[in-house]
Amino acid sequence: MVTARAQDAGALRPDFGPADLAALTTAVAQVMCDAPDSWRRLLGYVLDGLRSGDG
Repeated sequence: MVTARAQDAGALRPDFGPADLAALTTAVAQVMCDAPDSWRRLLGYVLDGLRSGDG
């Protein structure tokens, strides 16, 4: 699985799981509908937050 490889490489937070991906996808999709000009900024925040402190 891609997430496991990223975690093993130290690039993805170790506490991230499949349920988190579903929740984040839903959140970004909602922003895309409600504020289409803001989704890229929100996605940047999400991706920054997923990085491991070690990576």
